[in-house]
Amino acid sequence: MGFIRKFKVAGFILLVICLEMGGMILFFPSTGGGASEHPEAEEAPAKIADEVPSKLESIVTELGESPLSEERAQLVEVDLGEFALTTFQPTSNTTLRIDFHLYGAVDKAQFEDFSVLYEEKRHRFRDQVLAIFRKSEITDLTDAGLGLIKRKILAKTKTLFGRDCLREIIFSDFSFMEQ
Repeated sequence: MGFIRKFKVAGFILLVICLEMGGMILFFPSTGGGASEHPEAEEAPAKIADEVPSKLESIVTELGESPLSEERAQLVEVDLGEFALTTFQPTSNTTLRIDFHLYGAVDKAQFEDFSVLYEEKRHRFRDQVLAIFRKSEITDLTDAGLGLIKRKILAKTKTLFGRDCLREIIFSDFSFMEQ
């Protein structure tokens, strides 16, 4: 009786293996003896490898001559101050220590106007920046580019100064610690 039982188990295992192999043959068709039905598919990676450097060069050349780079050349960086604040996050019951140096980019043509406006409203600007950081969530602070915070600062600056003087916000030495 033990021998027949072992034979049935071995037969069942053999049947499962055969069914799996049949399924593989159906779902993964052969390539016909090693030769590809699509010879261009084998050449595609080599073509791509040859084309990538030339395409990158053309893209870099286009970007180097783009109006965007000319526009950036017309910008002047201005120091907007160093900030150090401690803020409590009630949702996570933690305290954040945030330190950074803030710079802005202003058009050369508007630099004088911006300097006057900034001197007049420096303290209100600083208050707006601090308020933005106090309202920020941890996810905003962990964003690599701090994109949402930059957009909020630009919007508040436009409202505060009454015009769109500041083109970019630049963070330097940004760090925050959660306690």
